[in-house]
Amino acid sequence: MSESSATYAPPEDPAGRFLWKLCRASAVVGGYMLAVSALITTVSVSLNAAFKAPILGEYEMVSFGTSLAIYLFLPWCQVVRGNIVVDFFLAGASVRVREAFDALGALIYLIMAVLLLWRLSVGGLELYAQAQATAVLKLPYWWSFPIILYSLALLIAVTMHSIVANIRRALA
Repeated sequence: MSESSATYAPPEDPAGRFLWKLCRASAVVGGYMLAVSALITTVSVSLNAAFKAPILGEYEMVSFGTSLAIYLFLPWCQVVRGNIVVDFFLAGASVRVREAFDALGALIYLIMAVLLLWRLSVGGLELYAQAQATAVLKLPYWWSFPIILYSLALLIAVTMHSIVANIRRALA
């Protein structure tokens, strides 16, 4: 995490390369979802301005699209070491010390991701059981949860991989 995320070189080990490809594909899908959300908003605002007829359910579609995009971006951000890190205190430290602290930060992030996966799994099951849906389009809320849970599971895998890589670099 202390390295610049401007270099997007995939890891050299097979597991790392596989995770890299999954994360990149997820981020691309998230990008498309965000672009479609922006297009829906633009068209709806234009239709409302021109004809006083916005797209019904625009808010619901954009909410789903942007929230899913955020979750789909999380693994990519981790794999390219793009998370925000305050290196001020470690600027003069050796690479080994910085890698050790990066491993610690990734461990904390892993714990948070596991907790999110657990609680969102429970919440998604409850939404499914209660059959809750959006107000206008009647879209079931649980539909977004498989994508969210996939993204969090991928984030967990990538974060575990990065912890191991940080520890290896710290011990090298």
